[in-house]
Order: sequence, then structure tokens, then C-alpha cells
Amino acid sequence: MRKLEKQEEDLAIDDPERKVFHLCIVNLVIGTLYCAKGNFQFGVSRVIKSLEPYHKRLGWETWTYAKRCFLALIEGMVGDGDCMAAKLAYLPSRPSK
Repeated sequence: MRKLEKQEEDLAIDDPERKVFHLCIVNLVIGTLYCAKGNFQFGVSRVIKSLEPYHKRLGWETWTYAKRCFLALIEGMVGDGDCMAAKLAYLPSRPSK
């Protein structure tokens, strides 16, 4: 990873406007794999890190893959909410006065 960072820095010095996605793709893959295993805290942080700086790396290609992790996280949170709602539905109600 450090080797990729060094190569991208060298390319950025030569041509600052050039968009290079090698390190971005590596971090996206790592983040996606962690999200697939359920470790969303590390996976999403890695996906966000892969898109920095946003003005250079965030495009429709990278967003297509990054949004999958965000949607899986949201889906997991909603799924947990459904379980919580089901548990709350079975709590005894308060007696009316």
C-alpha cells in the first residue's frame, strides 16, 4: 500500500490534474470485504478513506461500489430496528388509570 501511495504521489507531482485510482480501488476492495463480513465500522471508514480527496476520486465509477457498503450498513440498521420494534410490541402495556 505504501508503494502505491508513493507511486501516486510521484504521478501527482508530474501531472496534478491527472486522476489516479489504484490506491482508491485497493481501499474500496478492502472496505467492501470488511463490510461483507459484517465489520462495518472498519469497512465504511476504509471506503470513505478511499474516496479522499473527494474532488479527484469521487465519480460515478467509485460511487457505484462505495454505495453498496453504505446501503448494506443501512439495511443492517433497519433490520435491527425491525427486531427492536418486534420486541417493543410484546412489552406489557402500562395499566390505564
